Parts: sequence; C-alpha cells; structure tokens
Amino acid sequence: MITEYLESILGRPKDYHNTQKGLQANWDCPFCADRRQRFFVNLDRHVVWCHNCEYGATLITFISDFTHTDFKSALRTFREYEGFLKPLPQSIETEIYEKLFASEISQATNKVIYKLPDEFIPITSNGSKLSDRVYGYIKERLPWVTIEEVERRGIGFCLDGRYRNRMIFPFYENNELVYWQARTWLKTPDSAVQKKMFRKVLNPSLTEEQVKQGMQAVEKSEVIYNIDAFLEERIVVLTEGVFDSLTLGNIGGGLNGKHLSDFQLMKLIVNKDKIDVVVILLDGDAYQNAIVAANSFGRKGCLEAIKIAVPYNNLFRIRSRLLK
Repeated sequence: MITEYLESILGRPKDYHNTQKGLQANWDCPFCADRRQRFFVNLDRHVVWCHNCEYGATLITFISDFTHTDFKSALRTFREYEGFLKPLPQSIETEIYEKLFASEISQATNKVIYKLPDEFIPITSNGSKLSDRVYGYIKERLPWVTIEEVERRGIGFCLDGRYRNRMIFPFYENNELVYWQARTWLKTPDSAVQKKMFRKVLNPSLTEEQVKQGMQAVEKSEVIYNIDAFLEERIVVLTEGVFDSLTLGNIGGGLNGKHLSDFQLMKLIVNKDKIDVVVILLDGDAYQNAIVAANSFGRKGCLEAIKIAVPYNNLFRIRSRLLK
C-alpha cells in the first residue's frame, strides 16, 4: 500500500480518518517550515495539499518532487506500492473526459444536497426591522444592489442555531438549490482568542455519523455561484466569493476560493456554447491562481491580459473618468 511508502518518508501520521472526500491523513509539510500537520494526503483520490504553502499535486507528482526524480520513476514507485499496473489509455481525450467530468458527474448525482437551515428567513419575507437590518448591511457594502436582486438570488439570514447572525447565500443551478453558504455580518473581534475562533464564512457539512455511514455531499468546489444568471448574459467574471460576485450583478460567478477546480472548469466547458467571454478577477494575493485558471481555458490572450491588468483603486477610477 502507498501508505507504507508515505510513512517511510514522512513518518507515521496521528491517524487515518474518513472524510467526505475519502480516506485522509496529514503530516508536517516536507516543503515548508510549517509544523502544524497541515499537509493533507487523500488516499482515495491520490492527491496532496498543504494548507500553509499551498503546495498541491497528485501523489505521483509529489513523489517526483520529494525524491527529485523524473515522473516515470515516481510512477514506477507508486505502482510498486499500490500493487497494480494500469495500461495506458487508448484515447487521451477520453481519459481526461472521464477523469474530469464523467466520473465526477456520476458521483455528484448521488450526493446529498444540503437543505437550507431550519432557521432560514428570506430577507424579502417581511418588512421587519431585522430584515431591513440585513438588507441595510448589504446596501452599506454594495450600495447599487437592489432589493429585487436580493430577492432573485433568494438571500436570507439566520438569527438562531448554528448559523446565528449570518446571511445565507443559496446556490442554484437550473433553478434548483444545489448548495449554500453562510456569511456573518458581525465585525472581526479584536481579542486574539475570539479571533482564532471567528469564521467569516461557514459552509454546510455532514455530521460525523453521516460520514461514517458513507454519505457524501455536494462540495463548494463543485458549484459556481450565480451560474444560471451569467449563462443568460453569455459572459462570466469569475471571483473568489459570493460577495465579490454580487458586486458584478448578473455576470459575476463565485468560485468559493482562489482556485478553479476541475469540476468548476468542466461546468464552464460543458456550457461553452452559452458563454462568449470569461474574465478572471481574483484578489491581488491570488495572482498565480489566476494564471493557472487562465491556462486551464487555453486562451492565448489570458496570460497577457492578466499581466497588463491594473489594480482597481481610486486612481484607476479617476483615470477612467478622465478618459471618458
């Protein structure tokens, strides 16, 4: 088993545990100075990821990088420990399709779709002071967002339960609920202790019992916020989060992070006939992620466009007005 090899080079992990994504273990990262065991290895999907330095790769590429050997040697090592030899695919296009799309779609159809929290209250359900307060928070952050836009997106909030004092942003595909996120409207606490426990965004999750039962649920990396709307507009501006997406109206699409996952990429490719333009608009600290996303689309001008892009700030706004 590949676990024997990993333990021989990284030591024995604290434990092996089942997650929604499969069997997983974590070690100290061999590539950075972090010593909080944030280097995760998924033994079912054969991928690794460090939550500190953001190193990510397949197990084969990891073996190659760690041992400073070529890919063929790393593949040989991987196969020796896994105990099988898989023949090369007859069609590389078919292989990629099955890996990135067909198998993922098949798995997704059997996954649990989280229902909205029992405490969920639509902002537009009544004219209460609480609804006005939540909508007021959104208007303070995004003055141009109308109540009609909020209603179209089905945004609501919770005052009790696990998602207390949080706005709820539902994700729809083909007008069907597929996911949702909870974002607090409270300010980040000043106390170091409270700040450590503070989470601006919470994602729904299965209970430990459900995971033990082998249940799987739709993950944030498998959905894109506002996909129905931007497909109608035939243009999408990919952003990191739902709030960033909301600033762009119908054309904003939230990735729920800095990375464009294989599944999200395939969602866009499958709908390529409905999309004329894809713009990548990640935060300033995600420059490399934007380049990777651009390369995923294979558009020649993507990298050049990112390189010549300028920060959107007050100086940019002044220049824009002068040019008009």
